[in-house]
Amino acid sequence: MKQLSDLLWEAKSDAPPPRFDVEDVVAAGRRRRQRRHAAWGVAAAAVLATAGVALVVPRPNAVGPTPAQSVAPSVAPSVAPTVSEFSSTYSFHGYRAGPYVVADPDLVTLGLSRAAVRKPGSSQLLGYVAAYLPGVTPIDRGGKTGKRTTAEPIAGRPAYFLNNDADDTQEQFLWKYADDAWAVLTPRWFPMAEADMAAIAAAFVPGDGPAARVATKVGYLPSDYRLITIRTSDGLSYAELVPAAKAEKMMTNPGRVLPPGPIGNRISIGFGKPNDGQPNPKALSCHDTTCTQTFKGVYRLTVTGVGVELSEIRKIAQQITVADFADPAAWPTVDEAFPTSALVTRLR
Repeated sequence: MKQLSDLLWEAKSDAPPPRFDVEDVVAAGRRRRQRRHAAWGVAAAAVLATAGVALVVPRPNAVGPTPAQSVAPSVAPSVAPTVSEFSSTYSFHGYRAGPYVVADPDLVTLGLSRAAVRKPGSSQLLGYVAAYLPGVTPIDRGGKTGKRTTAEPIAGRPAYFLNNDADDTQEQFLWKYADDAWAVLTPRWFPMAEADMAAIAAAFVPGDGPAARVATKVGYLPSDYRLITIRTSDGLSYAELVPAAKAEKMMTNPGRVLPPGPIGNRISIGFGKPNDGQPNPKALSCHDTTCTQTFKGVYRLTVTGVGVELSEIRKIAQQITVADFADPAAWPTVDEAFPTSALVTRLR
């Protein structure tokens, strides 16, 4: 079975089924290489409002010489403040809950932050905790016939278990962690006891998350592309971008995910230790839709575009500065790694 780090180096042109959870959404775009690598992208255009320059000119005096006209200093155009919709910090931090450890988040999208669940000292993935932003609807794995069972409230707010209609053993736990915000615990590969799932939810504390960082600082991007995903795990730093129009559609989607249908144009930027058996060129090498280059003989930079000219992909790759992969704390934050134009923004 392929590891997730392998899947992140692959992509396909079909969109994922809309009922899948975020792990399926992320994984669904990873199943073809080189020709074929892709990235799901991010966001919406900034909106600016400007005010005109005001001039004050007194009327001439009726008697005597006309005084010189007095002109007030020009007022600089004011710009409506904007705020990024792509968070530069994760929405929560890692924590311990009984026999489980929820790591610091390693995935951030337009709609959520997500972290892996494991046992202490183990690398075995047991599940994910995804915290959706206020107003964003969790992706429903249950489908039309999924069984929902009301659970004891978490911190006085509603909670329930959900069984997938296609696989009754795939149970999720959903709870409201704020008035308009939901979190979802999704076991992977192995079932969890309901009491353990509720305990993981009860120990969840929103806020105070670490900065979202990436190992690649981008010096050039086409102006109409927006960032939609950052992933930093499994030996890979990964970013996905899509055209602004597609990002705008994502923002109007209740789950802020890509709509069903062909993914279309996208750009992906990956840096890390791949396990795909592909060549690791010392100098920048560009073919078909992908440019690659190896650093320190181990870490490979891969920039892929679908529906993007290879000359643009090469230009992006040439202007990327890679960080020391072994020192994630020194990686640039999202705000430092991408130009402001690549971030989805809205009026404050």
